[in-house]
Amino acid sequence: MSNFQENIENKIELETKQIYRMIQSEFRQLESLLNLHSLIKPVHPLPSFRGWTIRADSAVIIYSLIKERGVKKILELGSGASSLIMAYALQDLGQGNIVSLEHDKKYIQESRSMIDKHGLDRYCTVHYSPLVETRVEDIVYKFYSTDHQHLDDLFDMILVDGPPAPTNPMARFPALPVFYEKLRKGGLVILDDARRKDEKMAVKKWLSTYTELKNLSVPETEKGISVLVKN
Repeated sequence: MSNFQENIENKIELETKQIYRMIQSEFRQLESLLNLHSLIKPVHPLPSFRGWTIRADSAVIIYSLIKERGVKKILELGSGASSLIMAYALQDLGQGNIVSLEHDKKYIQESRSMIDKHGLDRYCTVHYSPLVETRVEDIVYKFYSTDHQHLDDLFDMILVDGPPAPTNPMARFPALPVFYEKLRKGGLVILDDARRKDEKMAVKKWLSTYTELKNLSVPETEKGISVLVKN
């Protein structure tokens, strides 16, 4: 066999494997979306779970954790489809609320409209929170402003789904240095997009800095999700 033929066959084999992985991934997301619809009874069409938003497989895990652990008070960094899913979980529990911080005014309007259409404004409020210079370990990050009266309470869960990665290196790392003292004992920290290099580094630093934090085992997801519990 010539090198040319061998290269062609290797390329075909590689592309076949890539296509197979893509099909597997799409099937898992479809399966998760069906599971999501079995868990909640939306009164309005659900948003897309593609693109930049949270994936359906991660949404199922988050919904289930809220229900299983009786989470009531949630701080969310970055609003969107996750806000809606968590609000449905709280509605099923019959109590609780989400304080969602969002720096993008366009997304604020979209998230608020989505929450209103599903009749869940009782459980979730999206607040404008500009990204401001925040110093952590002698490094200045662009991170959510903490100048909000609604951040006075303790939280049972912190969902870290922002700021966007291009904001600065390790954009989501400041979440715990800024809000760790606002997390109750037994509370959860959930980080989306946990497969990315910066998010992996953030989790590693959190675990080394906050010794009370422990990894909670959850199923693997397409974009990765890291769940930590404050023992």
